[in-house]
Amino acid sequence: MKKQSINNQTLYELSWLRKLLSLVFLAVLLSLSADRAWAQVTNAFDSASDATYFGLGAPNGLDVGGQNGGFGFGPWTFAINTPSGGAGGSFIENNGPSGNSFDLWNTGASASTIATRDFSTPMAAGQSFTISLRFNGLNGADTNRFALLDASGNILFSYWHKGGDNNNGWYSDASNAAGTAVNFPYAFQQFQTFKFTLTSATTYTFTDISSGGGFTGTIANSPVAKFALIRRNGSSAPGGGEDFQFDQFILVSAAPPSFLVSPAAGAMSVPTNATITANIGSGGVPLNTGSVTMKLDANPVAPTVTGDSSVLNVSYTPSLGFANGSSHTVEVVVRDNNAVSYTNTWSFTAGYRALPITLPGPFTTGGGVDLTICTSAGESWLGTNYNNNSSQILYTRFSMVFNDLNGEIGGGGGYGGLQFFLGNTEKLILGNGWTSLNWSLDAAGSQQDLPGPIPVNLGEWHTFVVRTEYVPRGNDNVKVWFDFDFSQTEGNQPNSPYEFTCDASFDNIRLRCGNGTASATWTNIMIAPTASGVGIPVAGPPTFQNISPANGAFSVLTNTAISAKVVIGGNPVSAVSLTLDGAPVTITTSQAAGLITVNGQPSSALSAGSIHNAQLVVTDNTNTKYTNNWSFTTGFNSLPVTLAGPITTGGGNDLTIFSAAGDSWLGANYGNTSSKVLYTRYSMVFNDLNGEIGGGGGYGGLHFMLGNAQQLIVGNGWTSLNWSLDAAASQQDLPGPIPVTLGEWHTIIVRTDYIPGGSDTVKVIFDPEFNKPESQQVNVYTLSADASFDNIRLRCGDGTASATWTNIIIGSSATAVGLAPEAGPTFLNYVPAQAATSVVPNSQISVKALFGSSGINPNAVSMTLDGNPVTPSFTSTPNDLTISYQPPTPFAAGSSHTVAVNLADLNNVPAATTWSFTVDSYPALPITLSGPLSVTGGGAGTTIFSAQNGWLNGNTYLNTNYSGTLYTTFNMEFDNLNGETGGGGAFGGLHFYNGNDERLLIGNNWGSVNWSYDANAWGSGNISDFPILPGEWHTFVVKIAFIAGGPDNISVWLDPNLSLAESGQSNAPAGILADVAFDNIHIRAGNNTASASYSNIVISATSPFAASVPPGALSIHGKQLSWTGAGVLQQASVVTGPWTDAANQSNPQTLSTVNAAQFYRLRQ
Repeated sequence: MKKQSINNQTLYELSWLRKLLSLVFLAVLLSLSADRAWAQVTNAFDSASDATYFGLGAPNGLDVGGQNGGFGFGPWTFAINTPSGGAGGSFIENNGPSGNSFDLWNTGASASTIATRDFSTPMAAGQSFTISLRFNGLNGADTNRFALLDASGNILFSYWHKGGDNNNGWYSDASNAAGTAVNFPYAFQQFQTFKFTLTSATTYTFTDISSGGGFTGTIANSPVAKFALIRRNGSSAPGGGEDFQFDQFILVSAAPPSFLVSPAAGAMSVPTNATITANIGSGGVPLNTGSVTMKLDANPVAPTVTGDSSVLNVSYTPSLGFANGSSHTVEVVVRDNNAVSYTNTWSFTAGYRALPITLPGPFTTGGGVDLTICTSAGESWLGTNYNNNSSQILYTRFSMVFNDLNGEIGGGGGYGGLQFFLGNTEKLILGNGWTSLNWSLDAAGSQQDLPGPIPVNLGEWHTFVVRTEYVPRGNDNVKVWFDFDFSQTEGNQPNSPYEFTCDASFDNIRLRCGNGTASATWTNIMIAPTASGVGIPVAGPPTFQNISPANGAFSVLTNTAISAKVVIGGNPVSAVSLTLDGAPVTITTSQAAGLITVNGQPSSALSAGSIHNAQLVVTDNTNTKYTNNWSFTTGFNSLPVTLAGPITTGGGNDLTIFSAAGDSWLGANYGNTSSKVLYTRYSMVFNDLNGEIGGGGGYGGLHFMLGNAQQLIVGNGWTSLNWSLDAAASQQDLPGPIPVTLGEWHTIIVRTDYIPGGSDTVKVIFDPEFNKPESQQVNVYTLSADASFDNIRLRCGDGTASATWTNIIIGSSATAVGLAPEAGPTFLNYVPAQAATSVVPNSQISVKALFGSSGINPNAVSMTLDGNPVTPSFTSTPNDLTISYQPPTPFAAGSSHTVAVNLADLNNVPAATTWSFTVDSYPALPITLSGPLSVTGGGAGTTIFSAQNGWLNGNTYLNTNYSGTLYTTFNMEFDNLNGETGGGGAFGGLHFYNGNDERLLIGNNWGSVNWSYDANAWGSGNISDFPILPGEWHTFVVKIAFIAGGPDNISVWLDPNLSLAESGQSNAPAGILADVAFDNIHIRAGNNTASASYSNIVISATSPFAASVPPGALSIHGKQLSWTGAGVLQQASVVTGPWTDAANQSNPQTLSTVNAAQFYRLRQ
């Protein structure tokens, strides 16, 4: 058993139920209407979500019985039987088709819980009863049963499931105690809907709506008066979870016959000799042609009946006719072939023979449907007595109220009143004239407000008295009193009548009220040849007029003033206030002739392109407040602009949404000298085409106007039935053509390319695909026209024509109105590459632009180098354009540069790219890196030269066939040796690499504490026996003599004397034989805390040592000693020495005479 408590229903469900009941009652009314109605009738309905059952949750909320939700049923009764113990109950479960469901449960063996309910009226043939059931779990002997009973509780029909049979159901009727219901599956814990239809008094069909299964049968000849839901257990108590749930009971009747009668229901001025007729069309069941009966004023009469079971024609003409002014009621009864009876009853009133006459009413009409109350054919007193030859006097009195004015704004809509006609020619109407908001009259096209003027207010009753003094063959004299004071005589009225002359001849009188939803009600209509008293005046509320800016106005100036006029009602006004967007506005007021003029100016400018809400409050001397609210939209300053809508207009009433005065973006920007591009997007639907047949009527759309000159409208042209445009009277259908269908929305985009002094190019896209760019749209129509404009209006035809617009967007690009962006040009193949370094100084600059959706305009391509315009050259293919430039002089080494390219496609969609690069700092030998440079421990150190550098580019030093010499000079010191012990730590120096392969390290190898080298696979060794000391700088010269085919000869000098020739160095170089092919150089400094510094790194193809001096030559001529070449003069007393440097190093010099031999030589 489920024992959940039920939750209160939501307000939404209450609202839904109220709507359902309203629809049901409407269906019943339609079945009784004199007009034809084909819908079925709901006779009874209830569901577990009805408010009656709120709070009746588990376990026993329903047990007390007596609840009566919905309609058409009697109250519930619940019976619980537990002969062997256990318990049972009933409650509202919080799930089901309606949101809830009824639930029966019982836990006793051989026990039952039964819910029973009466139909308010026993089921009749042709009616169907529908119910939703959820059987849940069942033991083998348990059943959940739905039954139909007679008034004594006898089961006439039942349907159930029993445990173990999942494919079929079971049923009982007059012929079967336990018949098998084939294709009625057992849907465990799911609601299934079943329908029982009584096809005659003793036959039926039963249908499983959920599965489509069904069968027919018979029941005992006893009316179905009740239904029951039975939860019954077998001899074993159930294990739980076998609750029986049910919901939504609906009893409906087949569609009834339709009746079309004459005289019409409610007709007046019926001729006294009129024939009564009824045209009866069959409903859901054929008619019994012999079953028609008629009563007139409750008395049976014998009508004439013709036709067949589909349509019967019934007529009867009273032999004595009708009495003048008498009212009559007709009743026609017909049965269908199921013996179901249908009754139609209506009434009408015969015309009067003589005056005075009174029609009490109330009478209501509207929507342009006239109600004729007096005719010359039906009224003997009328005849020809009031034609152009009449000299009689006639008084007419009536009271009336406007219930709905169909949005009357003074251009028609609520027009109506009591009108005198001559045939179908309008003569004189009293009530409200076509173009007035006031109580007024219209004398054959001469509209006049009654004095005041007196505004028409919905729900406000007024009484008219009209006196007409007929003048033979001339204009008649008419007096009109508004709200006559019936306590005073005609000549003693406190208010003078309104007097005028017109042709008031007539032969019929009608009650009329405007178009659309407009309606009015009349009472106490009296017509007499003499005066009589009528009505009491009704004090009316104040009314609001001349609201500015108007309600719903667009393109309002941001500095707009706000004004209105208030027509004082029945009581004096004591206060007036104005607010805008909730903030008070200071106002000034003036009063004259019952009219208050209100003017206000907001204290600051309003925000542009936004909706603003105004409220005017008038308080009378009884402290009653009368409020008028309206809103308007200010103009926009810049594009894009959006009006979301919906915005509806029609009947020839233009609605200006943008103007040069109110919208700064518009101004004079789109005149005849414009070269701009403008996109306009909107969606629209025609609600009414005013009977459009291709000769005008439904004309409308979004219209570009220049002043009041019509320039371009896109929507529906005047003489077209299709979606079309009109360019200054040149009407053209959009391709297709595409018929205008009421209620069918479409979206339009208009692109205008303005051409100064010429016809503009207009492109119309109908129902664009917004996931595609403009260039890929399909439904495109192009024309040339003068599309200059300074205001935009929404327009729609005449009469009842109307249209609605939404999502109006105006912008300067396709993407601004929602189209996908075009696939614009893209850039690739940048030369030099983006962010490139070590660029050769004489590099060309170029980039390739791939065409997008619309190619490239070659006249719109430009290039700048470092911000300065340059003149590129172009190379094109069908798919791309290469833009190139060769600088006239090489770039400075190490300099940085930026290139920018701007272009546009053929639709002027721009594209641009910018990139930068840096010129090689070391394009050629010799190169110098002064430093100092510091390197810390770990990894491959810092790369100082690579193949990106020009001097290394071209793989010169990777070529195994290269032969040449390269000198590398550098200074370095170790700042930190990371505990170097000869097992690694301060490993580092200047390292030649081939890619990532180590070639030759000069500094400190891994296994040494001395200055050393490492030639990788070629071995390693010390350069000297001197240990490395932190902070001690040393100079290295590395000479690599590349040998074609290798290996290469390497000489390394530690701390050489660069002022001496290479061959004159006192420290012999370390010699190394190794393959030193390389393409990059690093500086390194061991691991962890190890660090080193480098300076004065010089790489050259020439030796850094002093040039070698050729041996000098000594010569003695007499006493003159001289020599050629460089050298130091030495002397000795014997040829074997010792030799000493001579004190006189002059060249030449004169030898002194000595008594001993002297030998001389040159030391190089």
